[in-house]
Amino acid sequence: MFPEAINRLRLRRARLEGLIDFVRAGKESYFIVSRFDVFEYKRVAPLFARLSREFESCVYGLNLVKNDLNERRHPLVRQNTELLM
Repeated sequence: MFPEAINRLRLRRARLEGLIDFVRAGKESYFIVSRFDVFEYKRVAPLFARLSREFESCVYGLNLVKNDLNERRHPLVRQNTELLM
């Protein structure tokens, strides 16, 4: 293999490991918050437990929204919207 290819493989692996760490940290953070199930936090603790369990789905959904918003900001989309209104 060429050194350039090795570097690309390392970068790709590092990005994947970073994403896995991000998911693990997100799930763990929501799980920890969900354990605060006393006093005024008792009502919202189940929400954080669910966010912890379904973290990957939430990330996916938020990325869909982000991509849709980015597409709507594109000049061609804005131009078409203005023509329709």
